[in-house]
Amino acid sequence: MPSVEQAAAALAVSSLPLLLPDSCALLDVVRGPSRLSTAELRDALALLAEVTALPAACTLLLPSLVSREVTENLPMARASLSKFIAQTNRGAALLHDLVTLLSQVRDPIVPFSQTLPNELESRVNRGIQSASVLDREDRFDVLGMGRAVERRRPARQGKAKDAVIVEEALELSRMLLALGHQQPRVFLTSNTADFCERGVLHPDLDPDFGAARLLFATRWDHARHLLGL
Repeated sequence: MPSVEQAAAALAVSSLPLLLPDSCALLDVVRGPSRLSTAELRDALALLAEVTALPAACTLLLPSLVSREVTENLPMARASLSKFIAQTNRGAALLHDLVTLLSQVRDPIVPFSQTLPNELESRVNRGIQSASVLDREDRFDVLGMGRAVERRRPARQGKAKDAVIVEEALELSRMLLALGHQQPRVFLTSNTADFCERGVLHPDLDPDFGAARLLFATRWDHARHLLGL
């Protein structure tokens, strides 16, 4: 796993845009239609395909804590989608029976596939396997703890994990900016409660993102647009 400096040196010569998702964004893809709109899920799957294509249209890079957190939380994400599918199928069956009762026409019902969690998890795993994952460095833990102690976003509840992820992403983007990287760099999270205020990036974070030329998105379709894809 590369350090931030090593990753920046390798990415600086690339002509590809850079996506830095957090674990929430990746897990939302596995949760699928229980969490994302059709348009957002379509763009999420398209973007994951674009980072795994040969040649790739975009570089996917994961902060050090993201890959493990996704792996640890995949069972919960799958369970969320499976519950949604079961509820949707029950509702569809009830509506189907009502329409049949009223019209006396029995058309076949097509249930929501229970294989969907496997397929969405597979797409996310392929993306993770194609990504570079940053090495964990003590200095970012210290910076993250500083945000947590001061309750600065995204560590408004005193938890440092998201703050460590942000500090890595910001430092990487600052280094790429200094090295002349011209392509869009986008940080993606669906955690609006900790990162946003009134629908936009929180004032605790906005100056840092602006100085690093790191773009911010809370939706996969918005991220794909910012990346120019």
